[in-house]
Amino acid sequence: FKVEPVLWRVLEVSGDKTTLMLSEKILDGGVPFNSYNHPWSPWWSESQIRKFLNGKKYAPSPDPKWEVTNPKGYSFYDKAFSAGEGSGIIKADVDNSSTRGATPGHNTTDKIFLLSYADARNTAYGFVNNGNSDPSRKAELTDYSASQGIYSYTEGNKKYGCCWLRSPGDSVN
Repeated sequence: FKVEPVLWRVLEVSGDKTTLMLSEKILDGGVPFNSYNHPWSPWWSESQIRKFLNGKKYAPSPDPKWEVTNPKGYSFYDKAFSAGEGSGIIKADVDNSSTRGATPGHNTTDKIFLLSYADARNTAYGFVNNGNSDPSRKAELTDYSASQGIYSYTEGNKKYGCCWLRSPGDSVN
């Protein structure tokens, strides 16, 4: 695969620290949010993708209902960042509340996390609140992520993909 440097979009700064960034491209894929079918399935705190993203820095939620597994043989955190880069990523208190009616999971403390529904609509982050037609939400696939079975579509000569948000929706499904 063509190895590309990661281009980060800075969404939030506090003092002299960048506190929230978003990759301009989809970097990996093929990890389900959860493959379980129970009331906790939509919870970020209990998700497979959370464990995949945070790797060794993953901390189980305070009240785990089952053992969360990483469906890949590696983690994003451990592959994407050197030890020095990883130590520069600060842990964030992550609000996992629901804006759509589903029962929310526990709040978490993570180094790597998906945007919430509210984040993806936040105009201060450069997003426009006009639904799926917002061009600022389009994410192009890297060569590697395109090989991971992500739903994708092509516009012109670029391939775009879909991504998860951490907020639970309006039902378990």
